[in-house]
Amino acid sequence: MKKPLPDLRCARDFYSNDPRIAIMDVDMSDIDDWFRGAHGGIDVWWHAENVVFARKHYSDIMDHIELREYEENSTHMVPFLPPELERKIFEMAFDPEDPSENVQMMLVSKRVRIWIRPLVYRIMEQRTRRFPDFVRRPMCVDVEEICQFVQHLAIDRRYCLYTLDMVKLLIKRCPNLISLGYWSSEEGSIPWYCISTLHQLRRLSVNLARCTNVGAGFDSPAFSSITHLEFLSTKPGIPLGRLIAFTNITHFSISSMTNTDNAWFRTLGNLLSSWDSLRVFVVVELNERLKDYVKYFYAQDTRIAIVDDDMNDVSDWFRGARGERDLWWHAENMVLARKRGYFASDTYLERPMGADFPWVEYLTQEGLAWYRAQVVN
Repeated sequence: MKKPLPDLRCARDFYSNDPRIAIMDVDMSDIDDWFRGAHGGIDVWWHAENVVFARKHYSDIMDHIELREYEENSTHMVPFLPPELERKIFEMAFDPEDPSENVQMMLVSKRVRIWIRPLVYRIMEQRTRRFPDFVRRPMCVDVEEICQFVQHLAIDRRYCLYTLDMVKLLIKRCPNLISLGYWSSEEGSIPWYCISTLHQLRRLSVNLARCTNVGAGFDSPAFSSITHLEFLSTKPGIPLGRLIAFTNITHFSISSMTNTDNAWFRTLGNLLSSWDSLRVFVVVELNERLKDYVKYFYAQDTRIAIVDDDMNDVSDWFRGARGERDLWWHAENMVLARKRGYFASDTYLERPMGADFPWVEYLTQEGLAWYRAQVVN
């Protein structure tokens, strides 16, 4: 026997007259809810504020509320929000560092799974930690489907136990890659040709410590679409001068395997003086205090940002993949401050920029205003 809905016409008229109103079910306002609010959790006020926000910004929300008959004991819920707003809420709730919670969200409904699934696999890690784990759970994931979602891939052959052919196949299956971190710590070649087929690739980070075919990368179109290029653990003899042919590169970062000498910085200075398209030149330095020839190199061009080695790690790459503040963000601010003359003196040239760089000690009053308005906020 069907149970009729209560007459909600009066309540609906009252509800629709003012977007500041949020009518909530009585089971949302109890003692437990009060304590949730006291602990800083999500309480009835949080839900009400979101309803009011949605109503103010989506005037057609009431058009999506349907009064339907429902069968007794039915648990079917009719969505109250426009699909685009509902999707935005789930995307905001998505946490890339909480896979279990994301899996729970995908179980809400088919439409939510369609929205969340690309976010779950947007960043793929195949290193000491493998996500997804193609080796242990080969039957649990559809590789072809998942790889279409991947925009950021971090891989190390030594730890993921992949052969070079397996790495090439994985890269080919990810046509939508925007950034690639290839940090193989075992001796071998880098698949430059496969990288050159990624036409949407914009950021490339490679470890050259034990690479046996460095020169092949400069002979291929691997860097043609790249805007942000990072060389880790570079060795002497790399033909850096040939990079100036790749005019799309606007950000370049380089670090050395060992302490560097005057000749190394002369090489970098010659490279930079010929590289007109470059906007940010990052040098990763191991020493806490810069030597005189390093400071001389630093002072010659405002596009340079010398950073401490502690800012250039794997965690930083993942911060960038998640859209958070990374090495590039900090370097861009350093370059901007230098170009605009925000530093009160040249004392900042004495040490590389680290995570604890004391901006307020070095900036002018105008620089402090910029720092507080742009950087801190």
